[in-house]
Amino acid sequence: MKKIFSFIILSVLFASVQAQSESEIKANKYFEKYSFDKAIKRFTDEVNLSPDNLRKLAISYQNQNMYAEAEQTYAKLVETSDATPDDIYNYVLMLKARAKYNEAATWMDKLSEKSANDLRVKDYLATKSKFDSLLAVNEEYKIRNLAMNSKYDDFGAVYYKKDQMAYTSNKKFSRIISRIYNWTNQPFFDIKVASLDTSEFKKTKLLMRSGKKKWHEGPASFTRAGKLMAYTQNNYDGKSEEDIVKLQIFFAEYKKGEWQDPEPFELNSTEYSVGHPAFNSQGNVMFFVSDMPGGFGGTDIYFVKKTGKNKWSEPVNLGDKINTEGNEMFPYYESRHGLLFFSSNGRNGLGGLDVYVAAKTPKGFDMVENLGAPVNTQWDDFSFIADKKLKEGYFSSNRAGGKGGDDIYYYTFAGQYPEYIPVDSIDAYDYRMFVYNGETGKPIAKAKVMLDIVPTETNEQGMVSARFKPDEKFDVAVSAIGYVDQSKRVNIGHSQKSAIIKDTITLKVNKNKRIELKNIYYDFDKTDILPESAEELDKLVSFMVDNPQLKVELSSHTDSRGSDKYNLKLSEKRAKSAVDYILSKGVDEARIVAKGYGETRPVNQCVNGVKCTNEEHQQNRRTEIMIQDENKK
Repeated sequence: MKKIFSFIILSVLFASVQAQSESEIKANKYFEKYSFDKAIKRFTDEVNLSPDNLRKLAISYQNQNMYAEAEQTYAKLVETSDATPDDIYNYVLMLKARAKYNEAATWMDKLSEKSANDLRVKDYLATKSKFDSLLAVNEEYKIRNLAMNSKYDDFGAVYYKKDQMAYTSNKKFSRIISRIYNWTNQPFFDIKVASLDTSEFKKTKLLMRSGKKKWHEGPASFTRAGKLMAYTQNNYDGKSEEDIVKLQIFFAEYKKGEWQDPEPFELNSTEYSVGHPAFNSQGNVMFFVSDMPGGFGGTDIYFVKKTGKNKWSEPVNLGDKINTEGNEMFPYYESRHGLLFFSSNGRNGLGGLDVYVAAKTPKGFDMVENLGAPVNTQWDDFSFIADKKLKEGYFSSNRAGGKGGDDIYYYTFAGQYPEYIPVDSIDAYDYRMFVYNGETGKPIAKAKVMLDIVPTETNEQGMVSARFKPDEKFDVAVSAIGYVDQSKRVNIGHSQKSAIIKDTITLKVNKNKRIELKNIYYDFDKTDILPESAEELDKLVSFMVDNPQLKVELSSHTDSRGSDKYNLKLSEKRAKSAVDYILSKGVDEARIVAKGYGETRPVNQCVNGVKCTNEEHQQNRRTEIMIQDENKK
């Protein structure tokens, strides 16, 4: 159903006024029937496609998960004068799907020049400086692909009854030939129920039996006792004026040991879609997704309040804090903590659909956060749900390494989601600074951080934290072996809606410059690595592990006391000793070379025949590294 809902938006195209060949005419017919594989074959028979047909071909590739071909087709389309902001944005999505984030940013910058008021552009400009932090794997999440996933599509896990889960799948139990859906050439979707066994789904069976149906069912949502279900179904009784089958919501009650005949949601229409229902814990509020008129574009998230049996209030759009011109989908509301989880492709995410969380405030939902890696990837990540303690749950993804099209993943979470706290009640803020590698997006552990005047080091997640009072101002300085130092001025302010403030600093690799390693000591006239030196070399090892594409020269230098020949030999042995230590930690010997320069490269005037203090001689006794730029020959 994820793919169906995406297509409804993508199918809003521009009519071509050009004469078309027989292949293009047939391609358009296949496209309108969602037979994208056949449409692709016909479109690609033509050499010079019109912009409209280029758009349809790109969409066809996109819906067949042929992202490389979609990217190439959009690349041609965006260079035409007929290209629209949506064309450019879809091109950005395809670039991200191929992890081409720098190119995607370039095209978002171009889109911002053309469509400054676009909500997708506004979100990009507001979050672009923090994008690298999304790529860094948040170790507070641990995820696992469920054993029951199949080569088919399995997604949309929801809590059903005690120790039972429901989900949506197009895997069939029967060996009888099933009805096939044109889009994917796969069976139609059904809602299934499974027993929960230590987070795994076991003893799977159909929730309802509908005979030889011609429609999809799912995803679903259930009230707390599992007596009322709302679920998505495509409308099989009629089509819109554009001859498109829309999605609708139906309700079913569980009575006398079976599900009763479904009743339609009063907002169902043949002219727009409603789907992806999600009850609150009491079952008196329902969130849903729709492309009904009056929204921000694409699919928006709405909610309604229950006023009677199968009677609901007028729908309320969640507004531009949540919705964009893109597609917002798969809402899940955790009532106890007032948190809304949803997926969107209209924000500055990692690619496709990303999972976001927003906190409920007196003025609606706000404080939207991207969950980042490993929950989000360059693929589609969606249908995120959480238990009452916010410590575990499930989500769906079509990421690489799965078993089928869409798979269900189990996760545990040891962190904290945003929480709304009235400003007047905050007497101190928990300031959290995350330090990331600017090239890989990974967190940098054991970076030295000066918070105001307090020195500290980042943990394995690249984070340091401290508490500050409202409106407090302070300086942050960060340094780490192999990186360029960074600093910034921080103003805590007093307008935050959460007692937790997250901040980031991204460090660039310091290439082609000599960097002195501090605290590298040797006993007099010795070459053995001392314990206090090993700690510093371990940081260099971590740097090389985090940057496997880089090579390093490690050099040792002496002062001018002693003969030139002796000092050269001593420095060579000391450099080799340090490199041997690094190799013992698993670093490839092709990536690091030892150099001894003796007394040939002093940093001050202390050469042979010049009288100097011990402190001045000490400046010349040093160990350095130089990180070689792999792009320079």
